[in-house]
Amino acid sequence: MAHKTTIQSLPVELLRRIFRLALDVNQASNTIAIPYDLSRLMTEVVSDFPSPTISPMALAGICPQWEQIIFDDPRVWSTIILCSNKRVPPIALRMRIARARALPLDVFIKASHGAGSDFGFSELMLCLFAEYSSRIRTLHVLSDDLGSWIARRWIFPQGRLTTFPCLERLHMLCFEDSNDEWETFEIHAPRLREFQCSGEVEYRYLSWFSEDTRASLRILNIIDFLRGSVASVPLQDYPKLHYLSWVDPGDRPGPSMQSTNDLQSIPVLGYYCSRDFFSSSRFHPPASISLSGIKILIFRNQHPRRWMFSLDLFDGLSNVEFIHIDWSGCSTDRVYNTDMLCAPNVNIVLPSLKTLELKNISIHESFIFFAVVPPEGIQISLPVLRNIIFHESAMLALLHPALDIADRKPIPDSPAIYVVPESGLELQRCTPLADYLAKQCGARFISARENRKDWEDLLQKYLV
Repeated sequence: MAHKTTIQSLPVELLRRIFRLALDVNQASNTIAIPYDLSRLMTEVVSDFPSPTISPMALAGICPQWEQIIFDDPRVWSTIILCSNKRVPPIALRMRIARARALPLDVFIKASHGAGSDFGFSELMLCLFAEYSSRIRTLHVLSDDLGSWIARRWIFPQGRLTTFPCLERLHMLCFEDSNDEWETFEIHAPRLREFQCSGEVEYRYLSWFSEDTRASLRILNIIDFLRGSVASVPLQDYPKLHYLSWVDPGDRPGPSMQSTNDLQSIPVLGYYCSRDFFSSSRFHPPASISLSGIKILIFRNQHPRRWMFSLDLFDGLSNVEFIHIDWSGCSTDRVYNTDMLCAPNVNIVLPSLKTLELKNISIHESFIFFAVVPPEGIQISLPVLRNIIFHESAMLALLHPALDIADRKPIPDSPAIYVVPESGLELQRCTPLADYLAKQCGARFISARENRKDWEDLLQKYLV
């Protein structure tokens, strides 16, 4: 007779891993986070904000075995989630942190409207920052209208030095229009690797970072909702910078160098098109950045203007290996009112481009011809292009029965075509472009999860 397996009979280590998954404990503490698409934070959920389905105390109350496993695992308690709409007394916070033992703390704060006048929430913030700031490794603040209040009062107290000796990630994702005056202060976080910020204060934070804080930064991802209001930032103060977000054009100077002869090599550039970008036919990164240093270009736009463009826009990026185009402002029911990607000119030169990824962008049929059966001479212009990835959210404009490639012969080393069905639907229920690419062009499907993992691995290569 076969033995029945009960959950109590599972190995302790397996149960511990199950509990961590249920509690949504931050398991990727040693990795660099993927830079957010800050233009979408108003409409999309922040994916890495923990959302546990149950509390540690609830699991500990199931049985004595579970209680011992939970209380003996400090990692379970080192992830601190504080929401302004949930009452947590300071003594409960102190007990939780005591159970984390000596582990660094990953703190996630979600503040909703009215928290600024809540004495209990203020008392909780005072307990956290006054007693445990030296142990905070991750500080993630998600707020609809109170980000500046939390920052001014608790994270960056005005008129004095604030020290976070263990802080590696600082994410300030706030959505308010604040005209409050900020006094001078200084933040000392010598291990800070990531600073991702949206809201009205944006680049002003950087002038308050200490010298060793700026010297440790690898990711600088800041945007003011595509308004382009960025202050001048001397990039030579950030020698380890690997990722920079940039809005073009802005109404004030963007990140700059004190010497134009000393160009900064930044391998990953997040490039946001503002409303006035379309008056230019060329790609214009910050003048202080070396074009030859860009390895990954993330090209985004939220303001479609019925603009037709092609890869010619990026001509001259001699070392770029990966271009990700994401038009977040497009809509599948407005194909003819969006911008459109067309076939490139055979005279462009992108000698290092290996992968092109397209998302939320209208695709002209000329680009489909180019992708499936590249024209003669393209081996010289794009000699190592091997992968073209279409997300299901990409749209095919002007798709009609005349679009037929049956009589066109592929050339050697044509790029492989991939389709990412983001909705997880079956092939017959995918968008017309996905269906066409798979059935007519021999495209291969890859899952959204696999695509995301490939993207994460690629970024880790250049950001770590």
